[in-house]
Amino acid sequence: MNTSKTLMFSVLVVALWVGSSLAELQQIDLYSPGDALITRDTGTGLDWLDVPLTVGLSYNNIIAGSGGWIDDGWRHATTAEVCDLMQKLDAAYPPTCPGDTGLLPGQYEFVHHNYLGMTLGVVNISIETYGCFNDLDLADPNVGYVIIKSCFGHCLNSSRIAVLENDKSPDYSAGDVGHFLVEMFGATTDPCIVNINAKVHSIDNPIAVGPLDRGDWLVTPIDQTMGGTYTAWKAWAGAPSGCDANGMNCNYGWVNHYVVSSPFLGENIIVKQVNGVSARYATPEIAFENAISFLFHLDYAENLNFSITDSSSYLFDNSGGVSLLLEQISSQNNVVTKICDNLWNVKWFHCDYGHENNFTLNRDGTPVCGSGNCSGPPDSCWGPVVTVQQGQSPGISWSTSEKGRLSLSHAQDYQVYGDTYLYVDSNETIYVPAYGDIAHVWLNNVFMSGNPIEMNLIEGWNHVEWTSYNQNQGTAVTIDYPFSDNVDCMSSLLPACADSNDNDLDAHIDYPDDLGCTNLLDVSELSGDFDDDWDVDPNDLGILASFWLQEELLVDIAPAPGGNGIANMEDYVVFAENWLKGTAP
Repeated sequence: MNTSKTLMFSVLVVALWVGSSLAELQQIDLYSPGDALITRDTGTGLDWLDVPLTVGLSYNNIIAGSGGWIDDGWRHATTAEVCDLMQKLDAAYPPTCPGDTGLLPGQYEFVHHNYLGMTLGVVNISIETYGCFNDLDLADPNVGYVIIKSCFGHCLNSSRIAVLENDKSPDYSAGDVGHFLVEMFGATTDPCIVNINAKVHSIDNPIAVGPLDRGDWLVTPIDQTMGGTYTAWKAWAGAPSGCDANGMNCNYGWVNHYVVSSPFLGENIIVKQVNGVSARYATPEIAFENAISFLFHLDYAENLNFSITDSSSYLFDNSGGVSLLLEQISSQNNVVTKICDNLWNVKWFHCDYGHENNFTLNRDGTPVCGSGNCSGPPDSCWGPVVTVQQGQSPGISWSTSEKGRLSLSHAQDYQVYGDTYLYVDSNETIYVPAYGDIAHVWLNNVFMSGNPIEMNLIEGWNHVEWTSYNQNQGTAVTIDYPFSDNVDCMSSLLPACADSNDNDLDAHIDYPDDLGCTNLLDVSELSGDFDDDWDVDPNDLGILASFWLQEELLVDIAPAPGGNGIANMEDYVVFAENWLKGTAP
């Protein structure tokens, strides 16, 4: 589906009134000039799809890809977004949101239909619009529902506007019910620097950045030498104290914590250092040396919030700040990333299941997801995947060592899934100690048992997965094994060109036979083809030169696999070997 949009200014005939907030709403064409199937809200940066375009589909149908709307970047609007639009259309109806006017006396003709379309209408009697939205209530499987009914002509005392949370099953569908779908417009893929001032940008007053386009994004701490404003921050007025001989593990000192949040990424994901129990340091420079990056995926274009970990009431004695480089490392069209990051992917959901511990949780979340108060199809409960060396969110926290050891804890009634990929250049057996409430461990789709777990790795890439769940108490999961010392590569992302195919017809199959195969999509496998146009030419040389002696994942191609963290002569040697090689597919 091609949903390219064209701005179309039109004169709208509004039956009731035109408030000043309506000036923020513009009609946009979707398929052809004059169709006006999108309402653009210039105040929030959201495009609203006309509701009738999605009638007959359930909420779960949309999520599963029916109609192609999700693939095109649309998502269900949230309660707050629906209420904001309702307020702009007519602040009086409903008077509170979420809320319900009930049946109104007399006759009404609401302006809402002019912008959202109608899903049902009877000539000279009524115009009606019905649609589902995302109320973000993970504790209740039902979704939000909007009712807009204008009653006029022969119809009396039946007009109604309601924004209702937890009102419809996600499997509910009807021929006169559509969906409130939105998409951020003007999303960027450009890198930017975020400077978080520790005296200003509290967790309740963050910096908003975006909208960011769909794809994988990397947050990297930087200092003044790299274009940032800050090196680290301190939450106390006094000098650091209680530090060890290396300037670490201080009682009070400098930190480089930061918070990343959005309604869909997960609220207040706190990214911290991993060296030392307290992660407090004697100097800003030592704190910066121990700062860590954060990799995350956006399914939709959206805004992100950045802050320090303090609330506004604790800012008075703070100093310094955190500077972050935010850059997209993959997109829907061209995904190239560094492998061998020694990280785990983690996702989770919170749901009560029965009254006993349950250690049969499967990879799709069953039996918890799809039962009890987590009803719905399996695999529908999981939150977004998060890949970061250390982080925490309400109910869960984790850390991964530089060698891939994992330590994770979560509150009761949380279900957790983790996975990673291990590469070996020949068959190899490793013995992995795993402790805590681990429900299942799989290696290449085969259930594993025992402790330590005997993992018979086969030549090439191997997929390791685990699940955890505890009903009555908090859970600790520990996978105490230095993977990077015992396998050739541990990567949170599997190159899609590791598919046993010769994708660029160069007579080399799969990684690592073709050392250029580090892409997540089946694009050029030729080392040095940085722009993925299937050859190594002056354009690629320009890209390498632009990142010379810098840390840039795209051009860090040697030594294989995974590079050495900087663009230098090692990368140039590999690049030169392929100079002017390759042809268009």
